[in-house]
Amino acid sequence: GRVPGGLTGARVTSLVLCERFEDQVNIVRAVYGGRATTLLFMRGGSAKVLP
Repeated sequence: GRVPGGLTGARVTSLVLCERFEDQVNIVRAVYGGRATTLLFMRGGSAKVLP
């Protein structure tokens, strides 16, 4: 689906398996609005804002 106004400024989190593995690192690649960005998530981290 589409998000009115696009994804710029949206908050993203990915904590999959972080509760199980102390050293878990999740990488999320977001492609939207003609741009791409990569976000890195680790245990104890917070949500990140898409630029």
